Amino acid sequence: MLILTLVGSQFVTTVASQFISLETASQIVTIPYRAFLLLISVLLISLTAGQKIKINGVNKWLWVYWGIILFRFAYDMYIRNDIEVAPGRITQLWLIMIFNTLFPMYAIMKSYQYVNPKLLFQGTFALGIITALIIISSVRGFLNVEDLGEERLESNFSMGSIQTGYFGLLVMILSVYGFMNSHGLSGKAICAVMLAIGTILMFRAGSRGPIFAISGMMVVYLLSKRSNPIITFVAIVVFSLFFINLGSVLRLVSSFAPNLYLRFAHNEGVISDRLPLFQLAWDSFKLNPVFGHDFAIYTHGIGGMGYAHNMFLDSLMQSGIIGFILIGYIVVRLFMLVMHNIKSGDVLMWLDLFIIMRILMLQLSSAFYIDSPVSIIMIYLFQRQMDAKPENEK
Repeated sequence: MLILTLVGSQFVTTVASQFISLETASQIVTIPYRAFLLLISVLLISLTAGQKIKINGVNKWLWVYWGIILFRFAYDMYIRNDIEVAPGRITQLWLIMIFNTLFPMYAIMKSYQYVNPKLLFQGTFALGIITALIIISSVRGFLNVEDLGEERLESNFSMGSIQTGYFGLLVMILSVYGFMNSHGLSGKAICAVMLAIGTILMFRAGSRGPIFAISGMMVVYLLSKRSNPIITFVAIVVFSLFFINLGSVLRLVSSFAPNLYLRFAHNEGVISDRLPLFQLAWDSFKLNPVFGHDFAIYTHGIGGMGYAHNMFLDSLMQSGIIGFILIGYIVVRLFMLVMHNIKSGDVLMWLDLFIIMRILMLQLSSAFYIDSPVSIIMIYLFQRQMDAKPENEK
């Protein structure tokens, strides 16, 4: 289940894109795949039906937060009369939130003890390797920079440039972890090759978010280790200067990923084109600072809705200070757990870095309530914390 959560969608859509056209992709691939995930979730819940579990305290608050999200969504869609959203969009969101997020969350919470960390890494890396090889060999521009142009690259009908960039970063995380824990020369060679491929995918996809995420991940990793405070401090300063002067730094790689450099140059940084959305979400929050005012940024007149591209601004907009404090507490506890795991050399350190990557991604892209892997992996990590043993699983 966790393997499918991490790379299942990327693998299935990438393989399918080699055989079907864009026009029919959603009907014959995406919908059946989501139904398959739901079936797996129901199966896991059924198999563990008689098993009593102790719920981690942070997970209880995560469920509460999800309850607030669902209440706000239902209130806006069915009680308010000042907004209008296309019925298809409403149905789509219900399916994503209930069947592709909450059901898998509950399934993982019930069955987390049966997850084998070694097989989880091996399965995720194997599907990641296959997916990355198909993408880099079939999408023009990834291997030959002359075919790249100025546009961002998409992997398939379901993986846009943002998803492709973050997938490349995931492959990098898996490759580095595999290299550090591989004892054979052939294993290290495979990891080194995949690290190079992941780097190409991340840069040449043309999305700026993964650059921000990898910088943040490195800072979290260094803060977690804290073996030498001076080295850690210097490294953080270097990363900060790198991020501040990112546009200038990327000139050095403009020949390697010209589309990424041009996006920084044209948009003057990482968040400049997000600022209007940030402002709309903030204006909504100010209408009701305590409880929030809108589930989403509504496009009046055409039945549309969007998100702030920042999980905390979405929270302020949806549930005010109450929801913001709640999700803030959950994220702080998550960072504390991840830093503890990294410091102790956790066998799932790569998964700890993955969730940090996704949290950082949610500061500039997507939304918490449609990014199913975030809630599912959070549930697993917090539940697993209760059974943590310092020297286990090694």
